[in-house]
Amino acid sequence: MQRLKPAFKKQRVTDTWTRKADMPTSRGALAACTLHGRIYVVGGRDGSSSFATVEEYDPVANTWIKRADMHATYPGSPSRSFGLAASEV
Repeated sequence: MQRLKPAFKKQRVTDTWTRKADMPTSRGALAACTLHGRIYVVGGRDGSSSFATVEEYDPVANTWIKRADMHATYPGSPSRSFGLAASEV
């Protein structure tokens, strides 16, 4: 499994990519969503371990903020389980 740490922003007008601040946790197989202008990256794996990690990206400040880890796991499984939903009202 490929683990990723770099983050990039796609410029639609110029069809180019700009490197942004690296994610604090290098991982693959993660979930992500946006909410109120921020990007939330949840869970993931490094090939041998599952993560309960939650991190928030602020595109204005170009910084990542560590949030509280998830707590849920599948019974009898070492893997973390999660659902991800976001809504702006």
